[in-house]
Amino acid sequence: PPAPAFTMTVTSSGSPLSGVLVELGLVALTPSAQSQASSLSAVTDSNGLAVFPFDPAQWYPMSAQISPHGGAWSGVVVHPVTATSVNLDCLPKSGPLGWWHQLAGISLYDPSAGEGIRIGVIDSGLGPHPYLNHMIPAGSFIDGCFQPGPEATADVQWHGTHVSGLIGARPPLGTGDYAGLAPAAEVFVARVFAPGQGANQGDIASAIDAMSIAHEVDLINLSLGGDPSAIEYDAVLAAYARGTLCICAAGNNFGQPVLAPASYPLAVAVSAVGRPGTYPLNNMASLTIPNQADHFGTGGLFLPTYANVGKEIAVTAGGSAVISTV
Repeated sequence: PPAPAFTMTVTSSGSPLSGVLVELGLVALTPSAQSQASSLSAVTDSNGLAVFPFDPAQWYPMSAQISPHGGAWSGVVVHPVTATSVNLDCLPKSGPLGWWHQLAGISLYDPSAGEGIRIGVIDSGLGPHPYLNHMIPAGSFIDGCFQPGPEATADVQWHGTHVSGLIGARPPLGTGDYAGLAPAAEVFVARVFAPGQGANQGDIASAIDAMSIAHEVDLINLSLGGDPSAIEYDAVLAAYARGTLCICAAGNNFGQPVLAPASYPLAVAVSAVGRPGTYPLNNMASLTIPNQADHFGTGGLFLPTYANVGKEIAVTAGGSAVISTV
């Protein structure tokens, strides 16, 4: 008879969580399995149950990454066993400011912070989310084609929505939810990712041009990266000449060199830092604490093990286990 399926139950505060994405990382045990995909994904049902059909004679589960759709912390289980139940901690409700605001020098919530600043976000899209309704969809730039409007800008993952919330979320006071760093800024969001795919530098360059020329933004947030590209580099330089500064992620490739566009001259490369005690033990951030003493700073802040390293990095900011819109 076939082997029973591998299962995992996800709860929070003891109640089952439905709609949670569980990604199982697998190691091949046989030569025939090595040519196949090494991960499986499942979404929990109304009972919080995720089911993975695979042959345990060919595969060994190394890890399970658990991503709820808001309300609870994400989690990770190393060497999971079948029929395990994982309880995720509820997200804190201590907003509108978090520790990442404090790192940026913000000690009092000011709903007018960022007023008069125009910011472009080039990412996987926007929303929908009630705290981001004021943001302006700038359309999609995919495979050389531009599509305007909210539908074209809609987020195809979750990343762009998360980034946009860190910049400019406007939660109602009293909810305990977290505001953006600049809630009064005028934010334009463009999508350069197709569903399940990466972005290409030509599309990123087109989005940079549109943000700088059509929307006249002061800053562009580029939380993405890859190999250097002449067309992308030219777009960053041209934007700078118009008065638009590109703020770019250094990269999450575990100590490798800083990615483009962060590596370009006249772009600002940013690396994430984490703070101990701000996340549960079963959160992924627990597995990213470095061994090197020189990777720690004031107050226990640390450079996560996934961070890229290079002389191009100009600044760090709270970016590991931070809470935002999704």
